[in-house]
Amino acid sequence: MATVETSRWRQVFEAVLRRILLEYEGTEAKVRDDMESGMRKLFEKPYETELGAARKAPVTVEEAHRVIFAPRLSDMQLYCLSFSLDTLGAQQA
Repeated sequence: MATVETSRWRQVFEAVLRRILLEYEGTEAKVRDDMESGMRKLFEKPYETELGAARKAPVTVEEAHRVIFAPRLSDMQLYCLSFSLDTLGAQQA
């Protein structure tokens, strides 16, 4: 099982992150740094639980990396289902 550090999607993530951060050139350093920090947290915890709930089957971190950072057209329904889940309400219950 791959760890975040050894994920086959690490290079893809770094390339995506560089492109995103190019959009933040000329903005306040804190804004750019917060975007980078948030993206790195997303890579560390890529919503595998939520994606698994949407797929109704376990999703590995490696699969979640692919869905988040190199999605296929067929993954779009997972985005819709995953982001419509009431995860906050479930945590408070």
